[in-house]
Amino acid sequence: MFPLHPSTTKAELNFSDRLRELKVDPPIPSNLADILTNVQPKYNELDLKERSIQERFNSWKFLVDLVTYGPPRFAVFKGNLGEPEEIESIPLTKTKQVPLRASRTGPSTPAKNATVMEEFFCQSNIGELTSLSSSTSIPIHPGNNVLLMFGDLLTGQHIHSLQASRIDDISPGLRFQSQLFCHGWFHVRMACADAIWRRHIRGSESEKEKTSLMNYITQIRPLEKHKILTNPTFRQLHEVILHVGIVLRLDAWRIEVSRRHPECKSLEDWANTNPTWQEIVEIAIELVERFVGGPDLSDEFRKDDSQRDQAFEITKAYHKDFLLYEETNYSMNHGDIGRLDACLIEWVFYFMACGKTKYAQEMLHYLENMYIQYPKPLA
Repeated sequence: MFPLHPSTTKAELNFSDRLRELKVDPPIPSNLADILTNVQPKYNELDLKERSIQERFNSWKFLVDLVTYGPPRFAVFKGNLGEPEEIESIPLTKTKQVPLRASRTGPSTPAKNATVMEEFFCQSNIGELTSLSSSTSIPIHPGNNVLLMFGDLLTGQHIHSLQASRIDDISPGLRFQSQLFCHGWFHVRMACADAIWRRHIRGSESEKEKTSLMNYITQIRPLEKHKILTNPTFRQLHEVILHVGIVLRLDAWRIEVSRRHPECKSLEDWANTNPTWQEIVEIAIELVERFVGGPDLSDEFRKDDSQRDQAFEITKAYHKDFLLYEETNYSMNHGDIGRLDACLIEWVFYFMACGKTKYAQEMLHYLENMYIQYPKPLA
């Protein structure tokens, strides 16, 4: 159990009745257009060079990879990197934990999930006064306060199922009216990695092609090729996305530098020319424009085969997807919930396209609640 931040007031949680109203009389579902008009406007603001905040993050990531993993000479610029701008960050505070006794009931069904939650509430001395309540310990009634419950997608489905099946119960406690499901973002990160696996790896038969992702994976993890192709773990996928992404971005640096400076055949040769930080930043901006797939990438797919560079299209798709994963990963680790919500909008389309429709619907439902349905103090 995690106590809320000390600055949290009861007024910010006093919306249990509002949650019940949304369950009894659900509003017309919002679409993505409605959500986009309510997300943080900072995410869509352009700088003087007409770059979005996502494009600025991508440029920053190119710089980080060059300084961190490129030739040692570039390490002198580490102090110039800084951090990406924040959109809406959670204040950094020390998190306290209150341990609870583990339940013997496995929450494999909505009913068993209800049993587990009731056991936890009993240990926390939270609940309604009943004939079964102990005479020595009177439970604290939650009143109209909301109780935040964290878990994976299945836990959320169980809680929603319980609330729907008990919506006509007299007691708010039996209705689980106060329980508000919150996503465990680590499970969403796992879903993002799995979505990339479904798009670029699963069923891949083009290992011999130079731009095939399985070809890259075979070079860095030759003994894990079959496992990654058929049934990879999250850790394997996470490291593959990060490591292959770093290699591709460094290779993009090499290609762009060779185009600008034909005498430099490698990044080491370029480092020996002592480039300035301004020149490095300028190239990083150009890399995002040339190598990262943008909104017009689908237009390239519609061209005649004779007019297409399919190998380059695949590489641009890799850059786009890996950088989106990097940005999502960064926002989770740094508590930038505003940036995370903006990334989730893109993942909704990604999940739908690769067959993870449950996650797509759940993310859409979450964004709708956060930006349209829930009162602002609670959201």
